[in-house]
Amino acid sequence: MEGWHTRLNSKSRRGNLDVYQLAPLLHAEANHVDVQVMLVSERRLRRYQRRQYSKVQGRLAKYWHQYEDGSIGTSKLLRRCAHIYAP
Repeated sequence: MEGWHTRLNSKSRRGNLDVYQLAPLLHAEANHVDVQVMLVSERRLRRYQRRQYSKVQGRLAKYWHQYEDGSIGTSKLLRRCAHIYAP
């Protein structure tokens, strides 16, 4: 959501837009979303994720699979996940 808001602000080139200035921007954004939905459904659009966050997601998935397999309990899962965000 933050990325969308930043992109919309950069397209507007200034803040405090009135409704007549905001409406065309939102219309163009709606057309952009339609194109993105089409590309995702055709599997032609890939998600960009920074390396740092990709590593975090990988660790979370690893811990979750260990929890589902029963090799770790709930409290250990929560401790490990908390350690990822606040070591």
